[in-house]
Amino acid sequence: MEAGDQAQQSHERSGAPEYGDCPVVLLPGLLTTPQIWETAQNVLAQDGWASHAAMCPALETVEAIADQLATSLPERCHLVGFSFGGYVALAIQDLYPERVASLCLVGSGGNCDNKALRVFRQQCIDEVCAGNFPAVSAKLAEAALMSNPFRTSGLAEQAVTMAHDYGADRFVAHLRACMTRPDRTRVLETAEISLHFISGAQDLTVPLALQQRSAEAGGGMLHLIDKAAHLVPLEQPQALSELLVSCLKQTGRISMRAAHIAPAMDLDAASTREADSERQTS
Repeated sequence: MEAGDQAQQSHERSGAPEYGDCPVVLLPGLLTTPQIWETAQNVLAQDGWASHAAMCPALETVEAIADQLATSLPERCHLVGFSFGGYVALAIQDLYPERVASLCLVGSGGNCDNKALRVFRQQCIDEVCAGNFPAVSAKLAEAALMSNPFRTSGLAEQAVTMAHDYGADRFVAHLRACMTRPDRTRVLETAEISLHFISGAQDLTVPLALQQRSAEAGGGMLHLIDKAAHLVPLEQPQALSELLVSCLKQTGRISMRAAHIAPAMDLDAASTREADSERQTS
């Protein structure tokens, strides 16, 4: 994707200069566009934060994506990565740590793909290359939402619309980037910045046990937003946005003030559902 195309598919919002010259950069996940961060950008602006939601370029490694994004990132920023965007954010932290003021992973983690998940992603690539992108993207959107019994009508349709804008070529490139990304748990263990971890309480796409392990590696805790599965920026945009603002105001720890955080879950029980990660769309 050309730089001009990337800029066209990004969204910038300016808040008051209350928090200085360190803006928030928000990265979307697979099959989603910067539009998924619309509520977050509005809430951030209301609280005085400038933000930029960037589309990840259609490149086949997270390192190449990180390198291209680094050419347009602010000199220093707070990084928020949703799902696949979290993998890219971790690559940026790994390759350009001086550019990252804090890091927040939403429905994401530092792990690499296991064998079963790589096989599943290759099957998706084969289906898309055979011309079945609309069916594949619709199926994955439904899978990302199906574990949320509280979801409102129309969410799957919104996800499918974003997937259409995101496109088949970008999807194939990003699936390959997922498959080849390394485990970056060590990046979380050695990061000298504030780390924040957020998930939908009903997320089965990226198993909660995996997200919990990443949070523990980073010395933090996993915050769960109730009535949300994997597409938490779409399912609970206001709750997530308020929690992001709260996290950004912290220095070295995660905020506990958000009223929308669910009680701690039985992550041992959640880990038994890890086989469901074959439906992962992160």
